[in-house]
Amino acid sequence: AKAEGEEDHARLMELLAVLIEQQPQNQPRELEGPGRASPTASTKSGLTLLEALEKFFLLKKLKPATVLAHTNTVNEFTNFLKRPSYLSDISVDDITSYQEFLAKKGNVPRTIDGKVGYLKSIFNFSIKQGYLKNAKNPAENMTLQTKKQKLTEGYSIFEIEEIKQIYTSDYFKNQKLTDPDYYFVLLIALVSGCRIGEITSLTKSQFKISENKNRIIIIREAKTFAGKREIPLP
Repeated sequence: AKAEGEEDHARLMELLAVLIEQQPQNQPRELEGPGRASPTASTKSGLTLLEALEKFFLLKKLKPATVLAHTNTVNEFTNFLKRPSYLSDISVDDITSYQEFLAKKGNVPRTIDGKVGYLKSIFNFSIKQGYLKNAKNPAENMTLQTKKQKLTEGYSIFEIEEIKQIYTSDYFKNQKLTDPDYYFVLLIALVSGCRIGEITSLTKSQFKISENKNRIIIIREAKTFAGKREIPLP
């Protein structure tokens, strides 16, 4: 079959994949073998973004929170595209349109940069592993904030009175019964200064009593070497 243009070619490849999957089990699949395209190939150039994500998780050791963040972003992006998300078919224009879509939803630049960063990591992985050949990362250099802006504009500073107002509110007190996970994450954040990701991945074994009989939290997995530490609890 001859294809006229990239879209026509993509449709033919989709049809071919369906036809191959519908072959009787005892019929040989001649596309398989060295030097031939796999019958499970989804695109003219290889994988979809979702398939690349599965391989990314398979070969990378990631924390559950990181897995969830990547999965949510990829699902949101593929739903936004409203077309098959072939790696080779995703362009800089698609990333830009996604950024504008997120901004209209009310996402701040820091959040948008974070989501685009997840896509960037998957593309870098796919290029490195050879799943995407002769292509540039469409999410490269697409950050909206400079390093200086991230440092100075990232977070608000709470005064003591504001902190007291939050933690002594009836709403927060009620969360101890209605949503204890939420309640204790915020409480541990207040008394420990740990990152949210560190707190939500804590296990019972990380709560210890030191040789001096002090209660501590032991952080053994962190973004940096300095992040590995023992934190005293009041």
